[in-house]
Amino acid sequence: MSQCVNEIFQNIESTCSNRTVAGIEQTVYLINRDDIQSVEYSQEDYNKVIGLTLKSGKKAYTAKGFKKNMTCGFERNVSDDTVDTFTDSITLTGYQFDAKGARNFDNAGNIVAIVDRKGTKMADGSVIILGLENGLFVSADSWAAGDNNGARTITMSSMADAGESCSYYVMSISEGSPAVESYEATIEYLEAMLS
Repeated sequence: MSQCVNEIFQNIESTCSNRTVAGIEQTVYLINRDDIQSVEYSQEDYNKVIGLTLKSGKKAYTAKGFKKNMTCGFERNVSDDTVDTFTDSITLTGYQFDAKGARNFDNAGNIVAIVDRKGTKMADGSVIILGLENGLFVSADSWAAGDNNGARTITMSSMADAGESCSYYVMSISEGSPAVESYEATIEYLEAMLS
């Protein structure tokens, strides 16, 4: 199915059985976009990633938080004369103030964020990827000793005129024989990329 098609293709159902929960799990997987070797997409859904390989010697990193000190989302960029795009974003809170912690935030850019949403842990839809096509770059970065409990807040977003072609990608890894999509296998797959 083309990403430029303007038609819906299934019923939209918002019921008590599929009610969403606000927030994200407080571990986000971050990858330097240039460290990605290849991405494997589902043949049925252009916005579903079923495999992601890093270049040799490269790894993913995590941003960890608690309560609601990290968030993410997207905004649709509606255009009258071209294809709509999406601005993805993630906001992180930094408590590390040593030299490496500061330099890590200062150097952040061209990042892909893989996020575990709160709520029902299903294979399809619980883990989403932001910035996969064009990366996320610093769009806001601030710190004030007397604000936000003294924490640094950094937001990384799609760059202007370099939005994503879809709101987010879903990551879903399969396991077993016959292969079945699994939330647990998806998280294990992400954890393996950390080393």
